[in-house]
Amino acid sequence: MLEQETNIIAMLKTGEGKLMVVILPALIETDTAVVIVLPLKFLVTNWKKKLKAMEVPFQIYNDSRPLLTNINLILVSADKARFKTWRQYLTEFNEVLLATRMVFDEAHLTLLSEEFRVSLQDVHKLRQFPMQLVLLMAIMPHSSILALKHMFGLLSTAIEIRELINCPKLEYIMRQPAQSNTLESKAIQIVVQERQQWTSEDRGLVFVTYMKNSKSLSERTTIDRLTGRSTMDRRTRAMPPEPSTARTGVQERV
Repeated sequence: MLEQETNIIAMLKTGEGKLMVVILPALIETDTAVVIVLPLKFLVTNWKKKLKAMEVPFQIYNDSRPLLTNINLILVSADKARFKTWRQYLTEFNEVLLATRMVFDEAHLTLLSEEFRVSLQDVHKLRQFPMQLVLLMAIMPHSSILALKHMFGLLSTAIEIRELINCPKLEYIMRQPAQSNTLESKAIQIVVQERQQWTSEDRGLVFVTYMKNSKSLSERTTIDRLTGRSTMDRRTRAMPPEPSTARTGVQERV
C-alpha cells in the first residue's frame, strides 16, 4: 500500500485493523495527504471519536473554509465530496501538500444504495487527479467484486486483501432497479423463496426506509414489525424464535 503501485480492496472484519490501514500512511508519509470518504454520518462521528482517542491529527472538511495544509488526514462525507467547493479546496490543498491516497470506507454500500442515494452514484468521479484508491469493507462476496471495481473505475490489477470469514453462504442478490410500486411484492417474493430453505432456528431481517412501507409489508405478511421506537428491549429481540417456525422481522431505518 505504501508503494502505491496499484489500487487496493481491503476486506477485514471489524476490529482487525482497518483503521490502521489509513492511519499508518498518514503518520509515515507526512509530506503527503490521505483523504477519507465516509458514506454515512455515523461513520464521520465514529472516525472522529477514534482518531481523537489515538491522538492522531485530522481535519473534517467544512465548506466554509479552505483545508488546512498542516494536517494531512482529511475526513469528508460522501455527500460533501460531490460539492464544487470541496473539489476547489482539495485542488488548492493539493498544490501545497499532495493528496496521494483516497480511502472509501464501507465501500460495499455503493452497490446497495446507488439507486436511491445520489451521493453514492458515479463514485468513480471522486478522484479528480491521480491518487491511490483504497476501498475498505468487512465482507464482500467474490461474485460482487467485479461490479465494485466497475463502479469505482478500477482495473483488474487492483489488489484484493481478504481475511477469512465464517460466512460461506453470504451473497448479495443483484437485480435490475424496480418501480417503487412493485418493491413490496418483490421483497415478499424474495422472503418467501429464502424461507423455503430455513430451519426453525433461522431468523431474517428486512430493512425498509419509511414507516408506511414497514406497516404495509407487515400487514401483507406474517412478518413482525420493529421500529426504532418499539418498546421491545434488546434482550427480547435477541431471543431465539419459537421452535414451530422461522421468523422474519421488518426493521425501519429511523
